[in-house]
Amino acid sequence: MLATFAIDPRVDRAKAGFERVHAMLSILIYVLIYAGVTLALYQVYDIHYNLNFDDEDTRSRTENEELEALSREAKAYEETGESAGFVQAAHRIFGRSFDYRIALVAFREGTQKTYAEPLLRRKRHVVSDGGLKVRHLASWTTRPPGNDIRGVLLPVIIVNCLLVLFLGGLSVYTIAYEVPMEALQWANDEFILMVIIGVLLLMNFAISKFDIYMHDLYQLGKLSERLRTTGTF
Repeated sequence: MLATFAIDPRVDRAKAGFERVHAMLSILIYVLIYAGVTLALYQVYDIHYNLNFDDEDTRSRTENEELEALSREAKAYEETGESAGFVQAAHRIFGRSFDYRIALVAFREGTQKTYAEPLLRRKRHVVSDGGLKVRHLASWTTRPPGNDIRGVLLPVIIVNCLLVLFLGGLSVYTIAYEVPMEALQWANDEFILMVIIGVLLLMNFAISKFDIYMHDLYQLGKLSERLRTTGTF
């Protein structure tokens, strides 16, 4: 006679509890994946906005006040020839050792968007020692670059955003279907997809910050060339 064994109800409850937790974690992972897709779309929008619109809203109140003060004093300097107000404002904002002539060229009418804003953003890194130089670290000083690498960095960000969109779509596909290729078995795991999306978004964030920094330095390089052209240095 075959013996019968009763299943402990606690085992059933533990199994059911585990399944509920697993389902909740899966839902959370998918929510994070879709949030990542939304963030990727925002990053594309942010690139478009930074390239085509003024960044007045993104500047701090202090930066706006400094930009307005130097612009006003530069205009007064050009109209009256009185330099005391501009020199005082330049030294107050950039430091006593800063050559005010750099700021004067940057804040002339029609050049503020190109030169003045990058100069203000990088004022803690600018060195005016016989010319315009940039201090990257405590003792590492170079001349600003003459080449713009934005044309290389922005496509990388866009490609990463497209990859995030693809992976987000793949996560939806694998809810109902399984990727059969052995080399792509990782695509059937939503956790791995979430991690890859997170890595791509972090890469985009780092690249975008580096792009802004390097583009500012490129603009300072153009300002340096303008200073040499005008005979300032």
